[in-house]
Amino acid sequence: GFTGTFAAGKDTAISIIASKFKNKTMEISTSDLVREETAKRGLSLERENLRLVSNDMRLRFGSGIFGEMTVQRIKQHSEKDIFLVSGIRSIGEAETMRKAFSKNFVLIAVDAPIEMRYQRIKARARAGEHVKSFEEFKASEEKELKGEAHSQNIAAVMKMADYTIQNSGSQQQLEEKVEEVLKKIMKKAGFTHSVF
Repeated sequence: GFTGTFAAGKDTAISIIASKFKNKTMEISTSDLVREETAKRGLSLERENLRLVSNDMRLRFGSGIFGEMTVQRIKQHSEKDIFLVSGIRSIGEAETMRKAFSKNFVLIAVDAPIEMRYQRIKARARAGEHVKSFEEFKASEEKELKGEAHSQNIAAVMKMADYTIQNSGSQQQLEEKVEEVLKKIMKKAGFTHSVF
């Protein structure tokens, strides 16, 4: 499972892992689950709408709702060996995943300096990411970092992480950090040889 700050490089880290294990992985995004629900409600997929819908879902169905939905998707695809879940944003989601998969669940946080992440947002221009100023970016992030039990609380989830990757360098440096974490995970799981 992956958590972390906005535009820190979570999806890139997931892509690096997926490339190491080829057809053995499946990627699941809790953000996609939120987008599906937001679209069902006839709302545009703006980041603020996604945040409001996800918090409403957590309030109505419990803080672990997106974790529960993710667990169900994983169970539907048991032919895969590794599931890479991006966008874990609430304590309930992390706890649900850990409870469902116990020792097989690893939570990785990805972070980077806020100025660097702001530049990444401006450069990538994804749909729904309309950030006009650095101040708006900081204000938007504050809403996601700390929240109530039923809302996003990324800062608290990051504290629960088994491993944290600081992505403040080059793509090559990120790859090296991801590989280092993977080696630790595999050693802990009892693998005696490297896949690299």
